[in-house]
Amino acid sequence: NGGIYDGKRIISKAWIDRSTHSSLDNKGYSFGWNNIMTRLDGEDVVTPRFFAIGLYGQVLFCDPDHNLIFVTLGEKKGCEYHLLFDSICNMMNK
Repeated sequence: NGGIYDGKRIISKAWIDRSTHSSLDNKGYSFGWNNIMTRLDGEDVVTPRFFAIGLYGQVLFCDPDHNLIFVTLGEKKGCEYHLLFDSICNMMNK
């Protein structure tokens, strides 16, 4: 919710914007978050979806356009759940 909880700002807007809106210059990575990158009309673009991967393979995936958060817990390293979550969001757009 853009750093707002219960009608009160608890995280600055500047930090939210900087950490969740990456660019191609930094390969979609900012402040520990990774934005999903894709190709659109033959060009690489950074989507508004972002995720973080924990030390033991936990994933926190956010899609602000659909107001969705996916979370996986566990110790399975190397799984790419963020790609599964991104595919689910893409299917929701159709």
